[in-house]
Amino acid sequence: MAHRLEIPKKLRGPGRSCVNGLAATISSRCIAQYVTKTQERLKLGSKCVTVPSYDREHGKKKTVIIELLGCRFFMHQAASSKAARSFVVDSYFPVVGLEIHAQISSKSKLFSRAPYCFGSPPNSQLALLDVAIPGSMPVLNKRCAEAAILVALGLSSRVNLISRFDRKHYFYADSPSGYQITQHEVPVAENGYLDYIWSANGIRMNENFVVPLTYSANDCVGQSYFVSRARIRRIQIEQDTGKSLHDSQRGRSLIDLNRSGVGLVELVTEPDFICAPQAAAFIHELSCLLTFLNVCHANASLGELRVDVNVSVGPSWSDQGPRTEVKNVNSIRGVMNAIEFEVSRQVELLRTNQNVTNETRAYDPVRGITLPMRDKEVIQDYRYCPEPNLPPLRILSNCYQCNDSRHISSAELNSSCLCLGCLTKEYQRLLSRNSPDGKLPNANRQRFALELGLGLQKASVLAENFRLAALFDSTLALLTVPTRIAGLPQHVSETKMRQELGFWICGQLHGMLKRDATLPLPPVEHLVEFIEMNLRGEIHGSSAEKLLKLIANRENNTKSPRELATAHDWILIYDETRIRPACVQVVKDNPGMVTLYSAGKRKKAVKRLVDKLMTHQKYKAEKFNQYVAEKIIQTILDSQTEGAPPDRLEGGTS
Repeated sequence: MAHRLEIPKKLRGPGRSCVNGLAATISSRCIAQYVTKTQERLKLGSKCVTVPSYDREHGKKKTVIIELLGCRFFMHQAASSKAARSFVVDSYFPVVGLEIHAQISSKSKLFSRAPYCFGSPPNSQLALLDVAIPGSMPVLNKRCAEAAILVALGLSSRVNLISRFDRKHYFYADSPSGYQITQHEVPVAENGYLDYIWSANGIRMNENFVVPLTYSANDCVGQSYFVSRARIRRIQIEQDTGKSLHDSQRGRSLIDLNRSGVGLVELVTEPDFICAPQAAAFIHELSCLLTFLNVCHANASLGELRVDVNVSVGPSWSDQGPRTEVKNVNSIRGVMNAIEFEVSRQVELLRTNQNVTNETRAYDPVRGITLPMRDKEVIQDYRYCPEPNLPPLRILSNCYQCNDSRHISSAELNSSCLCLGCLTKEYQRLLSRNSPDGKLPNANRQRFALELGLGLQKASVLAENFRLAALFDSTLALLTVPTRIAGLPQHVSETKMRQELGFWICGQLHGMLKRDATLPLPPVEHLVEFIEMNLRGEIHGSSAEKLLKLIANRENNTKSPRELATAHDWILIYDETRIRPACVQVVKDNPGMVTLYSAGKRKKAVKRLVDKLMTHQKYKAEKFNQYVAEKIIQTILDSQTEGAPPDRLEGGTS
């Protein structure tokens, strides 16, 4: 049964454009909190509530149905809501595939010795081959081939021991040779995968997905996740093209060939994505892997990571219509916007009985839309043929350097012949050097988020920063020693320890490292003592922040955190027996706040009482731990106002 809720006027926001001309008259961010609290009061299960809305197109009142699912909600027909999403739009199912082009970090280009650096003067970094001068011959850059194999190992792909290069013919101004050297028939690797985690907050769980998804919830931080696996169809090496610079005011186009011939690793996924947040999470995870393996810096703003997005919609996951390809999107936000726009555009075409055509489109980052880029097409004929000037790329299983049999001579190892055994050892060295436990960033991200109960944001900081991850693991191991746990208050659990440690490492310490990458990290013993002081309530707020800065200073390594805090008079009173009398007195002196609390304005009443306690000289509370005092005042008010109404939602935020 649908429960109708009266939405307070404070929550009602401006109308927002939605699907089918429906304009919601409430702020989705505010209604999320209101609906969740109402659900908790009514103890609803998986039920619905209705909210009044208005159809501007027809001038009629309508109703938005909000479906309550546990602690989540989903607003039907509210396309602009980011707090709650559905994979299905107007009964149409979107499917997305990605082609990622990662620029290989190398001193020279793929088939020539010309260097490349972003931002150099136009056409200043060229070899004869890059401008297709007749007689110039390609020579494979060994570093680029090794980088592609490292990516294949990181994605658990099957490496082809023999692969070949092909010519992909097409006419475009930024390709002077009229073709691109790539790997079409036999790529360097195939059939890989990448597991990644992404936020599932506000997403319905009762749909049949195109790919299996593992759902997990973290009650400690109020987040829920999907753990997905993206299948990698193929990994191939190819050369980049030049860059076209269009001057619309003068009506001409300029060509910069500096990028022509730069080595790329192209990764083609299966169509395993069903919404924009999922695709964005995968691209972010992949960019972390590429950076981790020193294959690519993955700086999208410099053109080092570009994505082609393939989008189709249909009446079911298996029955899809023609796809459109959005070329060269160079940011994760751009990929999300392109997917959302394309899904909406194609659904609108189908709703109005129009046909979706197979075409190539470009993404406009200013307006967040896609535009036709080339003529409508059914099948593009690139006239692939083997590259006659390059031998097949041979990859040996082992060699004399990685195998004692020594049946392979060093003369056989050249730019077109690599050793998989040696590259596997190099891959293992990268794992041990860049990860505290020898795991890839995606595995560490899942461990921090799911096993240790940190939020996804903190897990990402640790997974992408080796120094902080190592510091977190070392500190947590020492912090959870039974003898140390015995010295903490009884209400402090191991989960609370992990949360407190993650708060300081992923917050202030991470910010300090971003400002100065050479900053030394505090000793583990000092950080453990600092966390214990926070858990006991001896330090709090700005004093704790100042103390952590002192701990990270090399000059203060000889002093313990307690000595530093005592020297600066930062130690707080956290004993409840010493704080309670002053709290009782401040409640007694302000009966109006008790009345306000009884009327449902709980947060406002508690905040005002804490402010009076900490600022009035009468109570001598300058050294009180404010957090402990707030809990005591809350307990006192609860005991004096039993049966008071639940806290009201004030101002639309909690």
